[in-house]
Amino acid sequence: MVKKIVRFFSSLKLTISLLIILALTSIIGTVIQQQQNPAIYLQQFGKPVYQVFKVFGFFDLYHSWWFMALLALLTLNLLFCSLRRLPRDLQLILSPRVKITDNELKALSSQEKLLVKKQSLDQTLEAVLAGLKKSGFGCRHKVKNETGWYLFSERGKFSRLAFHITHLSIILIFAGAIIGAARGFKGFINIVEGQKGKVITLQSGGHGPKELDFEVECRKFEVTYYQDESGNLTNRPKDYKSLLVIHDHGKEVFAKEIEVNAPLNYQGIYFYQSSFGEVPQLTVTVKTMEGEPIGNFDVQEGGSFHFSGKDGQKTQVTLLRYFPDFYMNQNGQVDSRSNVPNNPAAFLEIRTANDQPRQTWVFHRFPDFPHGGQTDYKYSLISVDSGKKYTGLQVVWDPGVPLVWTGCIILVMGIIIIFSVPHYRLWVVVTDKGNSQEITIAGSTNKNKPSFQAVFAKIVTNLGSNLTDRTTVG
Repeated sequence: MVKKIVRFFSSLKLTISLLIILALTSIIGTVIQQQQNPAIYLQQFGKPVYQVFKVFGFFDLYHSWWFMALLALLTLNLLFCSLRRLPRDLQLILSPRVKITDNELKALSSQEKLLVKKQSLDQTLEAVLAGLKKSGFGCRHKVKNETGWYLFSERGKFSRLAFHITHLSIILIFAGAIIGAARGFKGFINIVEGQKGKVITLQSGGHGPKELDFEVECRKFEVTYYQDESGNLTNRPKDYKSLLVIHDHGKEVFAKEIEVNAPLNYQGIYFYQSSFGEVPQLTVTVKTMEGEPIGNFDVQEGGSFHFSGKDGQKTQVTLLRYFPDFYMNQNGQVDSRSNVPNNPAAFLEIRTANDQPRQTWVFHRFPDFPHGGQTDYKYSLISVDSGKKYTGLQVVWDPGVPLVWTGCIILVMGIIIIFSVPHYRLWVVVTDKGNSQEITIAGSTNKNKPSFQAVFAKIVTNLGSNLTDRTTVG
């Protein structure tokens, strides 16, 4: 039973199958934009398909339990492969085969034979050992039989472990990814200039808000824009940066100015400069389907307002997302072309006590545009007032990162060993032929054979010069 389990987890078929499955499932994660607002998925796929995709975790595929299970299975597969092969490789390193058969000797890629006149085997052995040492091949493995000596020497024997080093690196990388997915989180927070915040909205590692153990203040925010040919400022941001201050237990403990690719790190939590914008004040008008006004309501992104209809039923309206410059991108998804309110649009969620939540779009420039959802009232976006600037921060904590970096460093070391450290193996057989002695030199390498041929020729030359009265046979 144990052998079957070991055979299953160390199977090459299992490795190939897992790699194919991971590649195919990764396509899903590429096609479906990950970690978006559920309302966007509902609009894109519809409720039935959304429910199915949600069950399979397609909206956060790389953190889904089954994707983690595939990584864990591949990690076990690599671990079992290494453990199964490691004892044999260690044995070959520590106790190499010194005496090989004549057929194995003939099968080696490089061979040469020398004939020397009769002398004692010990004298010949001493000359051969000196020749090998002169060539950089110390010999610590020799076996004597009734006809002579078998000598074995090698270089780069530890390159046999490159296979295990690369496996170890991949195992560490996968372990780091699994730990990061299981324990880490990624979210975002918008902080208005001059204000503090500690509650982030999670994109992965959970759902909904998450409160940090400390507060982050955006003390100052700056943005610069490109100029056009006339020297006028365009809407294209050139650079934007924030001066962040960490307040821990009521004390100011750390401050740093961040910009894109220059994050702040506090207690292993990274704050990346992700976006910026203004906190606009939107005014939404609600009317009955017959056009009778219900009221005007001011709301900010993420905020809600309530009203009661004539039947007394209360309705809650939440501004899920605001797009100052609405457009459909090349993937058919809604986006904002800029932060300038050229085409303001709002995505609303409408909840009543006795009905399922509904969503609808409202456009400032197109108040009569048909609503995207079935609602009981007419909603119009009548004004957008600019507000204070805010800095958008991506917040990431990934405890698996040290393991991933360690794995990457080891992987580079393994690759360097694999491609740049050849394993040279050399056998020298001294045979007593009666009136003479035959020196057979044979060797092989696992890579860079032309280089080994030059080394092998040098060995033969050095051995020949150490053996007096020699005659080359073939």
